[in-house]
Amino acid sequence: MDTQLQDVRRLEAEFADAMTRMYAVGNSLARLRASIELEGTGPATTAPPTPQPTPTPASAPEAQSALAAAAPAPAAPTPAKPTPATQPAATAPTPSWWQREGAVTRALAVAGAVVTLIGVAMLLALAMQQDWFGPGLRVGLGVVLALGLVGAGHVVRRRERAAGRFSAAPVALTATGYAAGYLDVVAVTTVYGWLPATAGLAVGGLVAVTGLLLARRWESQLLAVLTVLGATLLAPGVANGVGDEVALFAVVLSGAALLARGDRGWPLLAIARTGPTSLLVAAATVVNGSTPSPIPVVAAVALTLLAVAGAVSAGRHTPTDLTGSAMTALASGVLLASLAPYGERTRTTGLALTAVGFAVAFAVTARRPVGPVPTPLALVLGSVSGVSAVLAVTSGAPDRWLTTALIGVALGYAAAAVTTRSRVTLVVAAGTGVVAALAYLVHPGAYISLGTAAEHDAGVALLDSLLAAGVAALGAWGVDVVRGLPSGVRRSTRVAALIAGLGTSAVAVVSTGLLIGGVLDATAMGFVAGHALATVLWMLVSAWLLLHGLRASRHRELTLRLGLGLAAVSVAKLFLFDLATLDGLWRVAAFIVTGLLLLASGTAYAKALDRSRPTGAA
Repeated sequence: MDTQLQDVRRLEAEFADAMTRMYAVGNSLARLRASIELEGTGPATTAPPTPQPTPTPASAPEAQSALAAAAPAPAAPTPAKPTPATQPAATAPTPSWWQREGAVTRALAVAGAVVTLIGVAMLLALAMQQDWFGPGLRVGLGVVLALGLVGAGHVVRRRERAAGRFSAAPVALTATGYAAGYLDVVAVTTVYGWLPATAGLAVGGLVAVTGLLLARRWESQLLAVLTVLGATLLAPGVANGVGDEVALFAVVLSGAALLARGDRGWPLLAIARTGPTSLLVAAATVVNGSTPSPIPVVAAVALTLLAVAGAVSAGRHTPTDLTGSAMTALASGVLLASLAPYGERTRTTGLALTAVGFAVAFAVTARRPVGPVPTPLALVLGSVSGVSAVLAVTSGAPDRWLTTALIGVALGYAAAAVTTRSRVTLVVAAGTGVVAALAYLVHPGAYISLGTAAEHDAGVALLDSLLAAGVAALGAWGVDVVRGLPSGVRRSTRVAALIAGLGTSAVAVVSTGLLIGGVLDATAMGFVAGHALATVLWMLVSAWLLLHGLRASRHRELTLRLGLGLAAVSVAKLFLFDLATLDGLWRVAAFIVTGLLLLASGTAYAKALDRSRPTGAA
């Protein structure tokens, strides 16, 4: 019994000692928190919490009462008064551009690189004009200057990295050196003729690739842009003009820039390597004038392929890339312009091959659509294909079959839109369809009077009308099968297709009348009969639309409106055109048949309307 009592007292003493330690730790934490709050809020506004008295070892009942007293009652939180540190800080004003980190250094570096390159180009040009030092020494000094600038750029970059800072100065020095070296190669090849064109292209490409690979290693778009722009823009000055060689040099430099980076995430490099080069190739085409050279065409083809490759590469990095697509459009325009000085057969063949090539490129790049919206590159490729096809037709088609060929182009793109269900192809089909429609207007314009209709080619007009009706039908079908188009576009397309169908049907009927009248030596009768039958045909279509509109579950309102509108147009044609143009029995027949069709349509519509009403409706 005594042993158990001793054990109980020992446990009570240990428990009291543990309580003392816990209170000591709690007091220390309270003092630490108070000191942190004082340091964070400035001058103290409240006194630090008073440390609790350290209890002494007690018996079990005293320890239990101490535990009960140690648990403080929860107090209501008091709102803290705002202190200067808790006040919302005022928004710092946006610094000026010259106050931003590295802005002044970058601006001075770019300006220094540009001025130095201009000075190097002026020095080379002046040395050649004044015959200073001799060609060998001039070339040697240019090489030394280029190597010295590149070496200085590496030294400055190494020192900056060691010091833990980075600026645009080493990039500008290195870019100036590489551009100067490239200009030296241009002078050796085009001015002195020491190297043949092939060797000069190889050496120039090697210099450019070296500089651009260094830009990729340094991850410096500025270095790549300055290297490409400096060499491209100053090459004509060193070569004493723009010619085939300079255009080829610029294209090689553009290819080197593409191989070094692929335009992925560097849109400024895409502009620098394609924009000025396109101008140089176009200038070479203009310089050749009436004696076309194949070199600008070859350069334009190569530049276009490089632009497409760069846009595809950039599109994988940024699906909605606009820069690569714009550069592709620019290079494609230069390619089309480079074919202009050639003869009809060569120009037509080149334009046709361009249309086919861009159609294939569009088909390849459009296999994996990025999203519901067509990529800009696909739109550019399809548009260039359509423009090239239209230009090929206008360049080589005979005058008699020009409209037929244009309608055939629109028909082909419309069929492709239905097959592929591509919105880009549908847009191209719409564009070529508008061009074909403008060309087709010559047929209805010729059938306004008998004099012009008798001299018009009725056979070609009949064929064009049938093809144009096919374009309208395929266009409406394409809009229906292509997904994601707004309902307003679908509705407008159906209306446009109906109008086109009515116009082409009228021209086809009049053309048939003229052809039959020509065989029977009664052209005037064929003209009059054709117009009368066209009015009756329109009224029949109006009646069908009215009756079909009541039975249709979809597009009911649109169908009824089209039927009523066509009836009004038929009556207007009857009074405004047929009454003045037709004569004799044909005018009487047109009025009687049209009137009977109106009456029959009204009666049938009323019966169909009664049948369509629900049972028991008033």
